[in-house]
Amino acid sequence: MKSNQEDEAAMIRAHAGYPWPELFVWFYIRKLSDHLLPFEDFHIQILNAIKPGEYGKQVNIQAPRGTGKTTLVNRLIPLWRICYKDFDLAMDRKPEEFILIVGRNATMARQRITEIREVLETNLLIRRDFGDLVGSPWTKTATDTRNGIALRPLGRGSSPRGALVGAARPTLKLCDDIEDPKRCLNPDLRVEDRDWFMTDFMYAGDLGSEHSNTIIVDTVKHPESLSEHLRTLPGWRTLRYEAVVDPHDIYHPTAERLWKAWERLYCDTTLYDEEREENANAFYAKHQDEMTGGVTMLWPEKLPYIAVRKEIVQRGYHSVMRELQNDPRDPSMTLFAMNNALTFSVTDEGFRRSDARVVPWHDIGGFTTYLDTMGGRDAAENSYACAVVVAWEPLPGGASLNPDSLTGVNGYILLAWIDRVALTPQMENAILLAQRAEAVLAPAHPKSLFVCEQRPDNDGTIRQSTDHAFRVMKDRHRFQGHIMYHEQHQNKEDRIATLEPAIANGWLAFNEKDLPGEFWTQFRQFPTADHNDAPDAVQGAVRSRITTTAPQRANLDAARRFHRNSVARL
Repeated sequence: MKSNQEDEAAMIRAHAGYPWPELFVWFYIRKLSDHLLPFEDFHIQILNAIKPGEYGKQVNIQAPRGTGKTTLVNRLIPLWRICYKDFDLAMDRKPEEFILIVGRNATMARQRITEIREVLETNLLIRRDFGDLVGSPWTKTATDTRNGIALRPLGRGSSPRGALVGAARPTLKLCDDIEDPKRCLNPDLRVEDRDWFMTDFMYAGDLGSEHSNTIIVDTVKHPESLSEHLRTLPGWRTLRYEAVVDPHDIYHPTAERLWKAWERLYCDTTLYDEEREENANAFYAKHQDEMTGGVTMLWPEKLPYIAVRKEIVQRGYHSVMRELQNDPRDPSMTLFAMNNALTFSVTDEGFRRSDARVVPWHDIGGFTTYLDTMGGRDAAENSYACAVVVAWEPLPGGASLNPDSLTGVNGYILLAWIDRVALTPQMENAILLAQRAEAVLAPAHPKSLFVCEQRPDNDGTIRQSTDHAFRVMKDRHRFQGHIMYHEQHQNKEDRIATLEPAIANGWLAFNEKDLPGEFWTQFRQFPTADHNDAPDAVQGAVRSRITTTAPQRANLDAARRFHRNSVARL
């Protein structure tokens, strides 16, 4: 006989788990969910995707690999709904009657049913507080609970008619990882799977009374996948999660130099596996705060930032974007090999390149600040404003002796700013960037250019507004430079594509530390990126490059003075 106190405790536990499924899991299913505890916010959001008493809901969940989405959706949610059928009835709400669990194939779906059945059979806490829920039939392909809920498995592409229970239709449909990565690459198979889902599968529910709820959870395997399609449809609510909360931090915003050093240790195949692991781990332990500071992770306890960096090394950037960030891009469609791009750091001696060469200050000829404006008529969601500073290393002999160079120079992308703001703050940030570059490059005595893209402007209003913004910010910040305008005529993607040999051959290098995440993203994903304003700004700066150093300019000035004096004497 249970005591009154035990009865009261059981009642409190049971009642608390009805509105808060996370408490139900905590109280009753710790063994099944130990790998998820303590819950992160996103776990709780998934468990509460559809609340008791909600009907006709359609939820599309995009979650990274390894975050427990299968356990949450195909095990914990069904168990919660089964245990609380009597509570639904007591609250005069429609209870679950038929749960359809869908997998990539029938075998995977049947496995989920088996796991649920085993919990109801063996979990003593559930049996004590909710009774014996084992019903009949009780098999892999047909499981009915004692309180009258049918569970049936279904493989993707199969006819739902075979899973129906008499005239009953599913009240809850749960789909986990139903898209096949290989099928997603085939446009005909993508259409076939989408048609099956939107017709055969969705019409298996009781649409007339809107009593059927649907939850689909997956990683985004293709830009035109079913999950991405559902994001665009009215009536569907999408919960999207990324392992690195700010995708621009996939590559660290300030400590990429340290990560490159860690990567060299981690990939040193001249050593035994254990030794290189030890070396890389020791380096990480020494610099961990700097290497992880500023990066927010979705689930830091189980999926820390270093795990993402290891995945990039082992599986590649595009795999990480697909599996952990739900942002699939076809790597065969991207143009710039950014993983192999030359980088550099600023030192007391000059620029230290990732190929170990140091460019001394006296070899830096100057820098170009280039502002690619959003334009007065551009909506904020359609583009970014981007300002870049590119420093130039004129090569001995110029283009004539260096035909394979960036037309006689090497370029160093030193600073960048990218944002969506009005024209005046765009100009202000570009001027501040130029002044910052002037300070950094002071030992080189650099020549500087300040260039703004000239947009199509039939009546001159854009040019007038830009001139005004420049004058206001020039006076405010006591800027000594003058504005120049650069008009673009070539197709935008075509002119950006001209940067490819410069990046591939190391003629254009990227600062390891001071370039924003969105800047890196646009280069890595071009031309498949959502925006391409950063590479466009760099291409504009390349068109306005500086080809002489301070000593060369001094020699030229001396030669001109000598020539003028000689003519005057004559």
